[in-house]
Amino acid sequence: MPAQVITEQTFQSLHDTIMEDTNSTLFHKRLEGKVAIITGGAHGIGKATVKLFARHGATVVIADVDATAGSSLAKSISSSQVAFISCDVSVEADVENLVNVTIARYGRLDVLFNNAGVLGDQKKHKSILDFNAEEFDQVMRVNVRGAGLGMKHAARAMIKRGFKGCIISTA
Repeated sequence: MPAQVITEQTFQSLHDTIMEDTNSTLFHKRLEGKVAIITGGAHGIGKATVKLFARHGATVVIADVDATAGSSLAKSISSSQVAFISCDVSVEADVENLVNVTIARYGRLDVLFNNAGVLGDQKKHKSILDFNAEEFDQVMRVNVRGAGLGMKHAARAMIKRGFKGCIISTA
């Protein structure tokens, strides 16, 4: 069975459903006082997560290579607790800077959601059978190396400050 492309509309529908389920007072402001970085936060699951975390009181740092979409999302959320930092998760200096700037600005890091990911050029490819070696390497750099670098720098920062934290990685 061929893989299906999930659209932004599908993610928005998922986000809306989650928001309806979490409007109860049981979940209200459950993340207040927490600082979270969401990589790949400008689109799809990351974007829905940014909105959900902000709604529940978290300070959210959107990390993405798409500066236009990331900045726009940060501005669209009526909260001074949402910021955008440009970051290519496959570049260690970018990831280290992301974590360092977050801690310098907000004093802590409680959550890292490693969500950034690519599937190659979706306009050109329909399956992995169409990938060339360079495109496959890019997928591995972002999806695997990027998550590893995020874990390394976030865990180091959390341990250094004595905070318990949460690192979530999707693939």
